[in-house]
Amino acid sequence: MSPAQIFRATSRVTLIYFFIGALWILLSDRALLLLLPEGTGADISALQTWKGWIFIVLTSLLLSLLVRRALQRQSAIQTQLDKTQLDYLQRLAHLEVGIYETGTDGKVSYANHAATQLAGLRPGDNRGDSYFQQLPSPQHRERVQDRWQAALTEHISFLERYPLQSNAKGAMRWLVDSAYPRYRDGVFCGHEGTLTDISGLHEAHEYQQTLEHRLQLTLAASPTITYTMDVRGEVYSLVWVSDNVERILKVDAAVIVGSDWWQQHIHPDDIPVVLGLMDQLREGQQSEVSNLLRVTDGEGELRWIRNTSRCFALPAGDTGSVHIVGCWVDITESKQDQERRDLHAAAIAGLSEGVLIVDQDHIVLSCNAAFAAICGRQEAELAGHSMDQLFGNGTNSSFRDVMDMLDRTPHWHGEIFYHHPGGREIPLTVTASVVHSTATDSHKRVLICRDISLEKRFEEDLVHLAHYDALTNLPNRLLLVSRLEHAIERARRKQQQLAVLFLDLDDFKTLNDSYGHVIGDEVLVEVARRLQHGLRRSDTLARLGGDEFVCLMEDMDSSAAVAQKASDLIASVTSQYTLSNGRECFPECCIGISVFPENGDTWEELLRSADTAMYRAKSLGNSRFCFFTEDLGISAVERMDTITQLRLGMEKGELLLHYQPQVSMENELVTSAEALVRWDQPGNGLVPPARFIPLAESSGLINAIGAWVIDEAGRQVRCWRDEGLEPVQICINVAARQFQDQNLVSLMQDMLLKYDLSAADFGLEITESALMAHPQEVVRTLGELHAMGLRIALDDFGTGFCSFAYLTSMPIDVLKIDKQFVDDINCSEKGNQIVHAMLELATILGMTSIAEGVETQAQSDFLRSSGCDLFQGYLFARPMPAAEFREMLQPRR
Repeated sequence: MSPAQIFRATSRVTLIYFFIGALWILLSDRALLLLLPEGTGADISALQTWKGWIFIVLTSLLLSLLVRRALQRQSAIQTQLDKTQLDYLQRLAHLEVGIYETGTDGKVSYANHAATQLAGLRPGDNRGDSYFQQLPSPQHRERVQDRWQAALTEHISFLERYPLQSNAKGAMRWLVDSAYPRYRDGVFCGHEGTLTDISGLHEAHEYQQTLEHRLQLTLAASPTITYTMDVRGEVYSLVWVSDNVERILKVDAAVIVGSDWWQQHIHPDDIPVVLGLMDQLREGQQSEVSNLLRVTDGEGELRWIRNTSRCFALPAGDTGSVHIVGCWVDITESKQDQERRDLHAAAIAGLSEGVLIVDQDHIVLSCNAAFAAICGRQEAELAGHSMDQLFGNGTNSSFRDVMDMLDRTPHWHGEIFYHHPGGREIPLTVTASVVHSTATDSHKRVLICRDISLEKRFEEDLVHLAHYDALTNLPNRLLLVSRLEHAIERARRKQQQLAVLFLDLDDFKTLNDSYGHVIGDEVLVEVARRLQHGLRRSDTLARLGGDEFVCLMEDMDSSAAVAQKASDLIASVTSQYTLSNGRECFPECCIGISVFPENGDTWEELLRSADTAMYRAKSLGNSRFCFFTEDLGISAVERMDTITQLRLGMEKGELLLHYQPQVSMENELVTSAEALVRWDQPGNGLVPPARFIPLAESSGLINAIGAWVIDEAGRQVRCWRDEGLEPVQICINVAARQFQDQNLVSLMQDMLLKYDLSAADFGLEITESALMAHPQEVVRTLGELHAMGLRIALDDFGTGFCSFAYLTSMPIDVLKIDKQFVDDINCSEKGNQIVHAMLELATILGMTSIAEGVETQAQSDFLRSSGCDLFQGYLFARPMPAAEFREMLQPRR
């Protein structure tokens, strides 16, 4: 009962009791007076006592009656409430939605049957500690527990979606868990919640996403471009276009949508036709239109497009835009084929083609001489006879089959084989049509036949030439790429490996230049034969051109098997071969190997990786093979980038010379300086010489750099002399390749003449490795340079393999001790002894000694005490630009 109802009921009982009590008091006293005789003096106290007891009895009976009625009413209400609650609980128990209640601590106080069946939720479970621990996904478990804890702490609602496996054998269910806070008399007392099984909805959603993904893939792979066009008044604009437009028309879909791109790129002659058809759709004159139009794609190529469009009617009363949905099909190739067919038809019209006309009863009405010649019969033998008589037998039933085809379709075009009476099988191309004559209401069948024997042979020859090398009859690059693509797909599908072996003959150019191209071709044919003999039937051997061959080997078990095969191929190629000119030949080759999928998953990557590995094998020597590794690919790219940037830097004048003084040990005066080339790359500063000098040597750029250094050193010395300074001797480094590819003597002579300088102003420094690369040639060139007056220094002494015999026979004036030996000074007794021995050797041979890389005073003191003549290093000065080095030069007296 409400407080107001309780108040009213209490007031009513009180008023009744008050009224009855008042009546009793008033009436009982009057009754006593009436019962006693008037004027008697009798004592009425006993009557008053009986009156009181009677009042108590009556009021007790009345109160008992009222209490009984109240209890009966309360019992009836409680019974009704119990019945209602029982009915409510029974209904909750049979609901498919799980219902539960929790206390303030998160423990479940009530859970219906559905909650137990769906989620295994039972009274007494702690949702935070035990229930949510069942979630199989850690990601869901952590998020849901945090949200539930927040709902308990902050007394807020809880709503989450998560997967749950109710028991070990139960299926995974997706549930929506929703709980709201309960309050009693304003005090939070827990949550009431529901658990709804949305597994079906979740599966439907995933299925819908799968369908959408498949649709996207289908549209992306489809040759048909789908679009939606929005029409507002007479303005047509594309609002959506499938992504495959980029693949087909070479233009991004975002560029087309919302712009007039399509109107700007449609051929001007086709725009009126397109707009006219669109107007017919918009006005409802046509439900579907189709037309051909020409479109310029993103690369400027003209494409033929077949456009098909449909207009979707708007609901009644809708005044919004009209939607046109259509598709574009690129028929450029078909159109080009049609144009070629038309061109061929025009040319064939002047040729002798067989024509056969048959009536609806398959009786030959007429034929031309060409058709009779094809059949090996006379025209008179064919006319008037049925096709069954002429071509109904087993060997020559092809024409009869064409007739049967025309019974099902009015047109047929194809090829058949006709067995000529002379025994030849003639391939024919046949175009057959059913022609209806309105005058006679009859049908005729027209067959146009052409002998394509020569074309068949020509096509076979063309296919062979397009896919095979003319010299070795091996597959060429085109066929190799096709087979490699298919092999990659098979290997990917079967999860197998395949190997690509890139083979290049060593010194083939020398053989070709020495014996001629005929002998070179003979060697290539023999190498191809040997390689083919060493491969399996399932392997592919191709010639890319020149002396390059590629072997494709599928289904390889291991790298060891590939290596063994490469070794066998090298052995087969390098065995002795007698040339047609009688000379003996020992071909040699190197092989680079790439493996799918480790070294690439496309044919381009595999060929590039194998090519890179082949060059690494060549760098290791003849008759080698090498597997591709990741560092090879990276170094190859960096090498090419650096070489390209260095070449451009030379053209832009980014090279400069720094000068490092060479100082006398006796008085610490600068007697000479080493000219060091530097590369000042914009944005990167000075590039370390170790990064670009080796690349310059391997690429041949060192010749151009060396010539520039010689010229720049001469120019700078001339400038100093013109300024009145007395330059010291400038030492120029010379690479080994310069001795092979350049005339150093001429370069130095031209420089001295150009700047009017003396040879004594310069020195040349050559390393031991350069000396030993071509010792005889180097010794001869150095002799000529020394005779001119140039000072010759042997650089990096002790780091190479220079023979002492060359030290005595070569015109060497200076012996430079390498920095790595100077660094060992005072580090070990052996290091000191080695440096001391080098200095004594220079003294014995009458050479000036220079120590490189002197950085500490202790090193300087040791070298001075050991008899070193000059030193060069950071202790005195770093390499510096010409402007700074100028300050060290003395004015000319």
